[in-house]
Amino acid sequence: MKGSYLYAIIVLITIIVLSIFMIILSIRYTTANEIHLPLSVIIWSIVNSILVFMTYYIFKQNIRVVTRWQENERLRKWLIFLNRPIMSTLLLLFGLGLLWMGAILFWHTLWFVQTCFTILFITCMILWETYSMRDRRWSKCPHCRNDMSRKQIFQKSFIPFREKCDFCNKLIYANPRDNQNKIIIYLFPLCSMSLHTLFDLHLFLVLLFAVGFFTSFYYFVLPYLITFSDKEQGW
Repeated sequence: MKGSYLYAIIVLITIIVLSIFMIILSIRYTTANEIHLPLSVIIWSIVNSILVFMTYYIFKQNIRVVTRWQENERLRKWLIFLNRPIMSTLLLLFGLGLLWMGAILFWHTLWFVQTCFTILFITCMILWETYSMRDRRWSKCPHCRNDMSRKQIFQKSFIPFREKCDFCNKLIYANPRDNQNKIIIYLFPLCSMSLHTLFDLHLFLVLLFAVGFFTSFYYFVLPYLITFSDKEQGW
């Protein structure tokens, strides 16, 4: 108990010192260079700030309600940390401070704020999908009940008609409703091209968004989205 209390004090002091340092550095840098942030940088920074708040609260809610997360000792410690209002608020302000300091330091380009937007949006979407599947468990073979690997789930969800389990070698069938949900979400990265047109997002970041979302979805969401049965079901 004493050790955890000391750890909390150290983290609290570190966050306060770093936050003060960032504020002073940002003010001095802005004053010395007579920087006036462009409207586009301010708008992107505001959007990113909203995403930071959304990511923070969805992550906190996930720790509370996602069944499989509650069984993770490390995530339970995170929940204890986030339930401390002062420390969690300071952590949130620290993240916002980093975001705005970066916007001030790289005010002459949109690369920084747009990269932050891309990463935060992907993170927020994956957390939301995790929340929507909070009671689901890892996909298993309906016969032997072994956990299937991500690669197996990915391959077999795209070949839903006649596929065999790698453990027991019996026929398994991907449930069609789960596959329909997967296809809808997989189409989402293709819509990212609209970000280039509507929000003037760099083409490289549009590609990063599509690849990042697809990879994150494959790694974090797909194993809990696709389920298998021992009987073929109609679409």
